[in-house]
Amino acid sequence: MLKTRASIAAAIGTLAAVYLRAGVVYAAEGAKVPGITPDSKAPGANGLKDAINAFAFYALLACAAGFVVSVAAWAVGGNMGNDHAASRGKIGAFVALGAAFLLGAATVLLQFAYDTGASS
Repeated sequence: MLKTRASIAAAIGTLAAVYLRAGVVYAAEGAKVPGITPDSKAPGANGLKDAINAFAFYALLACAAGFVVSVAAWAVGGNMGNDHAASRGKIGAFVALGAAFLLGAATVLLQFAYDTGASS
């Protein structure tokens, strides 16, 4: 049984190597790979942009509300001697800050990923 698994793995590795070499040769011969370019004038693009912006607005409002409630729980829990409430408030505050950061950085991160993929 072990020899069979090893031989199957070796065969798959050999096929993968042949496939990759064939792909490299094909690309080296000047094969044209169709490029994908975003079209901001596509039908419904403005509606989707508006919907995404509205979602981001409400998500930022939720982050702000979560931050305020979490800081209040942190403060009240710390003053009352309730370590569990204080630690949960601290975690909630940092989660709200992290979520707000990711919402704000989403466009920059996506643009970076797109530019990196387009350059290769």
